[in-house]
Amino acid sequence: MAKHKGINELFSKIFVLGATQKGFDVFSTIGNAKCAIVDNFKAGEVYNGVEINALPKHINQDTGVVIATSYGAYKTVIRQLINRHCEIKQLFILLGSDVYGLDEDLSCDEGVTIAEKSLHLSCSQEFLYFSALTQHERLTLENNKTIPYFKALRFDKKSVESLTLLKKCQFSLLDFSRGYDGNHSLDSSSEKLMNELFDFYTPNNATIQLGIAIKEHFDEELRRLVNRDWLISNIRVFEYTVSQNSKLFGPLLWHIDGLPSSVVKILYYPQPIGALKGTTQLETNGSVITYESETGGALMFCSNAIKHRALISDSYPRMTLELTLVPLNSRYENVTYVAGNNATFPLILGPQFTNKKRIE
Repeated sequence: MAKHKGINELFSKIFVLGATQKGFDVFSTIGNAKCAIVDNFKAGEVYNGVEINALPKHINQDTGVVIATSYGAYKTVIRQLINRHCEIKQLFILLGSDVYGLDEDLSCDEGVTIAEKSLHLSCSQEFLYFSALTQHERLTLENNKTIPYFKALRFDKKSVESLTLLKKCQFSLLDFSRGYDGNHSLDSSSEKLMNELFDFYTPNNATIQLGIAIKEHFDEELRRLVNRDWLISNIRVFEYTVSQNSKLFGPLLWHIDGLPSSVVKILYYPQPIGALKGTTQLETNGSVITYESETGGALMFCSNAIKHRALISDSYPRMTLELTLVPLNSRYENVTYVAGNNATFPLILGPQFTNKKRIE
């Protein structure tokens, strides 16, 4: 693994991003002969005799970059560095007190916690997803990712009724296909809560055909985000089984999904939705949108960029068909219509996964 001192041997110059205490700890460990603290918000200030620099518009290939901001900002910083022509081999993140390269495989590293492995994988996949886009595609994604779209869709009675005929299944932490990331934030107690909160159903061929038809209604909006073909990478069908006030957990709380920036969700509601009947709320531009429709409908949004939560009715059932979509890319390890109830997104093969092994 790449520790502080090892970076000195790889690069002639090193930027430490983040004028934070942990950033200065990395700076002092590496040594200031070839190292600089970079922070656009504090550029020009001096801390303990160390001048803080602005992030340059272009970063040369002989420069290594250690991201030492807050964990929540890591993926935003990664996108900024991609736009400054950084390669994955140049980027490192601080996990605990150690620095790890984004191109490392930490899956078998016993010195790293599960939470740290999950964060590292999330950051490396953010790099691989975002860098796979052209510069123009990145710009349109960044400009449009906070725009949601809702359509009151109607399908034939047979297609909608097919959802009511699906077989129930239990939610399992292990229910994600090879080549996909699973939700590592859940544990055995979370698994139990998921089965109390939801009834999950096993999608069939009719579900897949309905999912394809729903996606086609949003083809234009998807191309506004990234102008290429989009793939359905998972279909889930579930129904809430508790009231809004009985157990606040997971999707009932305001949250943003931890997905790569170019992964999109479409939620289809076959029944009427609203504040009293159950719906989805989004928080955009400082206001809350509560979707209502007497005929149901479908909501498309970037769930990793827009804060959202589910509203549950005390007396109305609310079944949801959820589509996860990704832009076309030849480097996905695997893409399938039904990847599992704990599948989050298909993994892109990076330099650390050239043998296509399953990531656990």
